[in-house]
Amino acid sequence: MAISSLADIQAIEQIYFEGRGIPANTLEALQLGAGINPHRIALRFFLQGEAYNDEVIYTYEDLLYLITQAANMFHDLGIGTDDVVSILLPNVPQALFTLFGGQAAGIVQPLATSLPAEALADRLRQAATKLLVTMAPFPGADLWQRVEAIADDVPSLETILRVDLTHYLGRWPRWGAKWLNRRVPKPKTRARVLDFGETARRYPPERLISQRIIRAGDAASLFEVEEGKTAVYTHTNHVYTAWAAAQNIVTGDREADADHAFFGGLPLYRIEGYLWGALLPFSLGATLVLGTPLGYAGDGVTAHFWDIAQYYKISRLAAPPDVIQTLRDTPVGEAKPDALQYAFCDGALPPDLAEQFEVQSGAKVLPGYWLAEAGSLAAVSPAAGEQRSGSVGLRLPYEALRVVVLGEDGRYQRDCQPHETGAILLRGPNVTATGGLDIGDGQGNWLLTSDTGWLDAAGYLYCVSTV
Repeated sequence: MAISSLADIQAIEQIYFEGRGIPANTLEALQLGAGINPHRIALRFFLQGEAYNDEVIYTYEDLLYLITQAANMFHDLGIGTDDVVSILLPNVPQALFTLFGGQAAGIVQPLATSLPAEALADRLRQAATKLLVTMAPFPGADLWQRVEAIADDVPSLETILRVDLTHYLGRWPRWGAKWLNRRVPKPKTRARVLDFGETARRYPPERLISQRIIRAGDAASLFEVEEGKTAVYTHTNHVYTAWAAAQNIVTGDREADADHAFFGGLPLYRIEGYLWGALLPFSLGATLVLGTPLGYAGDGVTAHFWDIAQYYKISRLAAPPDVIQTLRDTPVGEAKPDALQYAFCDGALPPDLAEQFEVQSGAKVLPGYWLAEAGSLAAVSPAAGEQRSGSVGLRLPYEALRVVVLGEDGRYQRDCQPHETGAILLRGPNVTATGGLDIGDGQGNWLLTSDTGWLDAAGYLYCVSTV
């Protein structure tokens, strides 16, 4: 049943964490989700907001085949457990194939598509990137031009795989784009340049040719948590966070929980986009609707969102407060987004905004504490419980969260009383940070977040400020 209170979380914790049967890695999480119904639609992608019903569909069987082919391709191109596959792609299906296939072969590094050329080169050098997946030349996009300008400045870079997005265009636009691409000079880089799709199709889709055993503690990804600062996430960090997020909305009926559609509007190169718009829906066997390469920022997406929600029967979405406000200000018109149930949001919303959005959409807004160093989620409002104004909800199962008083020297002094403001500390399977603060409890260091806040007597967290 969906979580309604701290008591529900404590009840979940009566079974040891190791006994919960949480998948060991992200590939296993996808396989479990796909196993509910391999023929269920896993992914629906549309290229343009105004033409939202012009979609490409992948079943779970398709998805696993394509991810496995990508993993085998990466392995054959020299990617081992400790090697990095960097991803410079917008929200397109191949970004998902690379995210999960790259984690099955090695470590993935999703990069912001807005990075200037020199900043991109810095990120690739820092990660010692061996293989980069990016876009082929495409009208209106300059990703390839930026990559080509700096590729030879990255000594570790051996292979560049280019994704041809013209396949998603209609016949005449596709022919036009291909004609323009013929006028683009051949790549001039030291690294070999291959076509992603053509190369992947050469590899078997049924099994990992590496025969790799992916362990829970293996590094899975490098996500940028703030400008210039990258966190290393293990497979445990990812699969636990998705599992914990799911505990807030699952019913216990796997078929019923899979019979939902998530809207993927957050950038997949951000850890929150990866959680809400990839790993969580796929681990549940649900459907992900990937709405344009730019997500919510795509042309026509928010303007047509309520029609999109009706057409795809969207039942869950995740968005920052500014998107929630934009959607609230977008007339529903004749659309009937009847399936929409939950809107997950980063941070507490003004009460009037949350209430107006719920009246307009019929969806319950669930504010949360989205923290990059905690796998993107450290607390979330209970779906089946009380929504407290100003709160970001309750901690996750098996996660420890406390608010403490620190001395001028930064050392722990004591825990705060209910409603007393202090520094927020975290410890759990979702936390990526090394080092941390030792408070003398003998159970390891805590992540000292940059946030202050307070807890009420029922365990609800209120974030006051970022320091």
